[in-house]
Amino acid sequence: MNAASGVLSLTDYFQPFDYQNSDGNDQDFGSGGIVLLDPTVFSGGGVEKMAVTAGKNGKVYILNVNNLGGYRLGTGQGDNVLQTIVTDESVFGAAGSYPGEGGWIYFTPVGYATYAYQLGFNAAGIPQFTQVAKTNEISAGRVGVGIPTVTTLNGEAGTAILWMTDPDAGIRAWYAVPQNGVLVNIPLPQIGGANKFQRPAFGDGRVYTTDSNGVLYCLGSPVNLPLNCTSPVQFGSVALGTKVTKTVTCTANIPITKVVGLTIENAYFEASNASLPTGSLATGQSFSFPVTWDLTNANSANAANASYGNISPGVKSTPLTLTTINGVADYTTSFPVGLTGTEVSNSPFLGVSPNTVDFGGIVVSSSSGVQTETASISIANQGQSAMTIIGYAYTTASKSKFTNSTVINGAWDLGYGFTTATLPAIGSKISANTAVSVDAVFNPVGGIGDYVSYWQVWTDGGTANIVLEGTASTAPIANFSISTSEGGWLPPTNLLMDFGDVAPGSSASLQIRICIQGGSSLEIDKS
Repeated sequence: MNAASGVLSLTDYFQPFDYQNSDGNDQDFGSGGIVLLDPTVFSGGGVEKMAVTAGKNGKVYILNVNNLGGYRLGTGQGDNVLQTIVTDESVFGAAGSYPGEGGWIYFTPVGYATYAYQLGFNAAGIPQFTQVAKTNEISAGRVGVGIPTVTTLNGEAGTAILWMTDPDAGIRAWYAVPQNGVLVNIPLPQIGGANKFQRPAFGDGRVYTTDSNGVLYCLGSPVNLPLNCTSPVQFGSVALGTKVTKTVTCTANIPITKVVGLTIENAYFEASNASLPTGSLATGQSFSFPVTWDLTNANSANAANASYGNISPGVKSTPLTLTTINGVADYTTSFPVGLTGTEVSNSPFLGVSPNTVDFGGIVVSSSSGVQTETASISIANQGQSAMTIIGYAYTTASKSKFTNSTVINGAWDLGYGFTTATLPAIGSKISANTAVSVDAVFNPVGGIGDYVSYWQVWTDGGTANIVLEGTASTAPIANFSISTSEGGWLPPTNLLMDFGDVAPGSSASLQIRICIQGGSSLEIDKS
């Protein structure tokens, strides 16, 4: 900003090299916001300030704040960023960070665990992050997971807690520094889900957040609870098309005038107000009621980028909240009970990751021949019975017109410039709870330019699409020119700097102009 005029002007920017591909597949960039990292820790190798941003394309970008990267200024016209982390799914909200105990960042792809990456440095001293751990708990399979937030006790090592809201599970917490590859969970009272993209607030040793019904919660210690109930209620593994009923038992800690009723966030869990006691309860008196997880009419339908829930294999949880009128003051009038279990598909269920395979940029050189890049794709059967491969297909500009993948000279065609020799054969089966790793190859057979394929897998356990993308460009060539005294430039073949006759006590100056030819950015190593 110009301090005198107050006018803002563009000084720097970053745009992913593949933004058109992402937009064409509803994977637009920016859903993950941007987070500035503490420069006293997250810096090095000439990088003074860093930032983290992410998007629906399943990528997390580590940026140099003082040189955001522009557009296509990286190797082979790729991204000129410090690091690109490819995740399994879209990232919404934003990343979180903790500068203590080595430096950490955290983010949560939709429907996946929360990941912890630790700060490190490459051989040149440039900051790089490495995945160290993740949570055992997975996030809701829909949009709305909150922003990871870290608190400490006066910055003391070993006291850091990672907090995050979840539209299904409410608020969660873990010790921010992992143990043996795991972010260890800290048990919290269940609340009624959470509004989308929340960041909890803190004060006086308490945490504040709201649930999906707009109720404000304050969590702290001690809390006067009117009931002592079974929690969490473990339903175990429940198959789609079936249902399981468990019993919740509660004991009154105080005289209770009335148990008003109950609410459950997830509609697939059912309990009736008619099963609750109708009269008052004395201290120590108990009651029980049934809760059913009913998946009899649930069909597998992944909707990871939608605002509503999905039906897919994995751990699910939701709160059941009992409301009371108490006979003693200063006790809470609501008691949360956690309901949790593992959703299982007895039939096959297809899962493909990552949702975007970014091969980056390749420099095409006539002297070195055609360079290739390789990346892995996971085709998983998350169901409990074998999954049959029905077919593969791809498209480019028009996603409505697919071409069947075929085998040519022992390699499957995944779209122009992309191949693999390791796809499971059509008609073959993938066993239950098994994943097959496919090595995909990017070969810019058509020369320089952008390459993209929207590739599809068909199975009797569902259909999935992913994006394969890469870019190729010519090598950079440095071009030097010498200025003339008339203000022009000598041809590049004349690199003699002739200052002519210079009298004692005077000076003369000429300029050296360094230009770039070719399609890739030029790096100046030394001068």
